[in-house]
Amino acid sequence: MSINTRTDLVGSFVEVILPDDDSFLKIRETLTRMGVPKKNKVLEQPCYLLHKKGKYFLCHFLELLALDGNEIKMKNSDLNMRDSIVDLLEVWELLEVKSDLWEPPEESAAVKVIPFKQKKDWDLVPLYRIGN
Repeated sequence: MSINTRTDLVGSFVEVILPDDDSFLKIRETLTRMGVPKKNKVLEQPCYLLHKKGKYFLCHFLELLALDGNEIKMKNSDLNMRDSIVDLLEVWELLEVKSDLWEPPEESAAVKVIPFKQKKDWDLVPLYRIGN
């Protein structure tokens, strides 16, 4: 992924529309339970909901690191993971995709979704902290 400026970077994020005022917190909590499972019931959270200048974006943590000025190497599998999560959230009617360039992935990534009731049984690991 070749990104030259912060504007280019934000332009590559998946812009979403939230259906109501409670959606932000619902989506943020749901994202903590979606990701890549590791050994010993550890789940890494790859995607985050970003609120910037009155707009909402669903981003991969590597995109957020790039926004912070870090050098990243984004793979197609990272984008596929992000897009698969966006697709699930849209199917569940938690958000609507606004980005014209976004298309659902042809093949979904293997996203693990921990049921809310099982949340306490897992170590949910954020890979990025918004606001730090």
